[in-house]
Amino acid sequence: VDEREGGGSSCGKMAELCDALDREGARFETRRLPSGHGDYEWVLADGSPAAREVVLPLIVERKGCLDVSASMRDGRWRRQQAAMEARNASEFGGAATIEYLLEGDVSKTKHTCAACAALPGGGGVGGCPTDGWPTVAAVEEELRRAEATYKVTRTASIAHTAAHLAAEQRRLQLLRP
Repeated sequence: VDEREGGGSSCGKMAELCDALDREGARFETRRLPSGHGDYEWVLADGSPAAREVVLPLIVERKGCLDVSASMRDGRWRRQQAAMEARNASEFGGAATIEYLLEGDVSKTKHTCAACAALPGGGGVGGCPTDGWPTVAAVEEELRRAEATYKVTRTASIAHTAAHLAAEQRRLQLLRP
């Protein structure tokens, strides 16, 4: 798990995520993952004292609805996709699965104010579109585009995200030689 996930250790979301992973029985550690590695990385370790690790071809990035909106607003959304695609090409020869875990419901994060109500595309997500925040319609369109390009798994909460990650870990363990 990227140590900056959920805002890092100074933010309650990281502790909440780690607690949820523990409840699911997932084995994990936190470390700083480089750009393009996503938020979660699975490794196969040989168990030796030198602990040789082989990174598995799965790049997973978790985004809450507000984070998608903020990422679209500041350009991180496309930069992160480009970094993950570049890593996939260079490290895995294009064979890795890039997965987005989309947490929450866009329609429930809608910002409403008098200015938003008059705008086409609905209110903003994260703030008012007059201040540069994307509309609900723009975020939903971007998520549809992501679904056409990447594996996208929608979860309702951090607990559901942890359950999905633990299930993925169990699936990968079954593939182990």
